Amino acid sequence: MRTREDILAEIAEVEANPPKGYASSVGRTHKLNKLFTELDRIEDEVQYNQDTHQQKLQFDDLEINIRITRKA
Repeated sequence: MRTREDILAEIAEVEANPPKGYASSVGRTHKLNKLFTELDRIEDEVQYNQDTHQQKLQFDDLEINIRITRKA
């Protein structure tokens, strides 16, 4: 299984090499979208494998605390 660092390295490599034509531009965009989707999936797995996840959001004068706990 690929790690987050592997995917980030591949994204950096793809972004460092600009496309030379239309077809390679479309292929590059497709590859980047695929890599970003895979990265999102890995980050979601890591985030929800924890027993408790807490997030704080702030809108103007309101502060919202969200806590998600996994039941055994």
